[in-house]
Amino acid sequence: MRASSARRGITASVHYPVPVHRHAGRLPYREGQVPRSEAACREILSLPCHPAVAEAEVEYVTAAVAEFFAGGR
Repeated sequence: MRASSARRGITASVHYPVPVHRHAGRLPYREGQVPRSEAACREILSLPCHPAVAEAEVEYVTAAVAEFFAGGR
């Protein structure tokens, strides 16, 4: 999805690239001990979402996401 978005000029980034439990000074968990949190960090993307996004841009991003999941990667 991220590469597909980039090809269309859409910025999609990993929202939480490091799980909270893996940050320095946080919980004492090692990699693999909180698999759902780690999976979310690998899989969840943030799409453009802020007050300056125009309606046409929202429609463009929505269409691109729908096309990706319909198999038009």
